[in-house]
Amino acid sequence: MEWLYLLHGTARDYAWGNPEPESLIARLLRSNQTQTGPGPWAELWMGDHATGPSPLKNRAGDLRSLRAAAGRPELPFLFKILDASQALSIQTHPDKSLAEQLHNSDPQNYPDKNHKPEIAICLSGFKALSGFRPLEQINEFLRRLRPFQQLSGLSSLGKPEDLGMLLRSILSQPAEIVREAVDDLLGRGRLQGAPFLPQLQKAADTFGPDPGLFAFLYLNYIELQPGEALFAGPGLLHAYLEGQIVECMANSDNVIRAGLTGKKKDVPALLAALRFDPGPPEILPAADLYRPPVAEFEIERIRENTVQPGRPAIGIVIQGALEIEDPRSRTVLSAGNIYYLAEDRPELTLRSSGLTYQAIPNGAF
Repeated sequence: MEWLYLLHGTARDYAWGNPEPESLIARLLRSNQTQTGPGPWAELWMGDHATGPSPLKNRAGDLRSLRAAAGRPELPFLFKILDASQALSIQTHPDKSLAEQLHNSDPQNYPDKNHKPEIAICLSGFKALSGFRPLEQINEFLRRLRPFQQLSGLSSLGKPEDLGMLLRSILSQPAEIVREAVDDLLGRGRLQGAPFLPQLQKAADTFGPDPGLFAFLYLNYIELQPGEALFAGPGLLHAYLEGQIVECMANSDNVIRAGLTGKKKDVPALLAALRFDPGPPEILPAADLYRPPVAEFEIERIRENTVQPGRPAIGIVIQGALEIEDPRSRTVLSAGNIYYLAEDRPELTLRSSGLTYQAIPNGAF
């Protein structure tokens, strides 16, 4: 079957990943007979991105070279499993126009010309910051928390555009001023009972007096249940704090960072990219099809699905088994297996006895 290929994922060992040998990604790698390092296991990439194309299983080469040899373009999406034991950076992603500008001016920090809209689907224990809180919530924190008011130089926000002033002030303060504000914020029980306090304290223990800690006061704090999802379009300020997700994005690795990181913090690019749209977070309910408003991808949870030819697909069996049936044959994949379905496949029936997710270009575009 020259339309069905098994893959190895490309593991990423970022510092925020899960260091436990029995972590989700470590177990998936072992189940798929994929060689890996000592961890931590942060991300499992599945796709043909230039910096980490998926190796073909049981044969030479990788998915990028396979598609190139067949005269096919780069996949429009990058599919991942993510397992965070500590906070990722406070970040946003540029739209296509800004992505091109950033890449042309600073290709080392912005390696792609493409935008990076993404969806995160909760597998377990997922906590995040996403989007600006309603202004009244931020103003209440400014009123109650003197270090927040002093660091921002603002006593209240009157309109959404004021969020830019708040961010610019917080992110440009000298290190000593930030240290004093963080000590004041955390050292006097000012946030006793706040649902995000354990995550804020954990981030402070990890990153020290970082201005990104104040994002807990101006971004929505959320905890997702399995199957619930977040969509992060261009300009949405967010941070993933902890937990396991299935993630899919446009085929890009562009990130503009604002805090909780040792990497470059680019405040001018951040302010140019951000959408200042305060309000409650948009949480997508658990579903069998996640279809965000972008052409590059949609995500299917496989139960018993008919898959038509014409669009490339990548899937991963997380639990249980998956049957792939065509008019002439039947293949059964166990947990850990990653598969790629080429465009010229026949019509297929996919049946999952556990948990399988599949990424495919968005059929609505």
